[in-house]
Amino acid sequence: MTTTAEILQKARDLISDEKNWTQLSEARDANGHPTLAEGPTACSFCINGALQKVCPDYCGRINARHVLAVEVGYGRSISKFNDTHRHDEVLSLFDRAIKRAISSEKQHD
Repeated sequence: MTTTAEILQKARDLISDEKNWTQLSEARDANGHPTLAEGPTACSFCINGALQKVCPDYCGRINARHVLAVEVGYGRSISKFNDTHRHDEVLSLFDRAIKRAISSEKQHD
C-alpha cells in the first residue's frame, strides 16, 4: 500500500521541474492548453493535478490533500495557494506536508 508521504513525494517529484508545473488549470498539454491530469497529453500540473496523476486511488488523494490543507491552513484552498504562489513556495508546501505525513505515519506504526 502506498503511504500518504509517498503520494506527496511522487506529486512533488512530478512538478519539481518548473516546466512541469502550471497554474489556473489542473493540467496542461505541451501547447499550454488545459487538459485532464490523467490524460495522455498532460505534461504540466498544479498541486491537485499532480496528485491525480500520481495516485489513481481517491482515498489516497484525499489523505494527501488533507495533509497539504493542514500546511496551507484550514479554510484556505490548496488550488488557490497553487495559483497565487511561486513554484518554490509550492515545493516548500510539499516538503512541509511530506515531513508531517512521515511523522504521522511513524506515530501510527
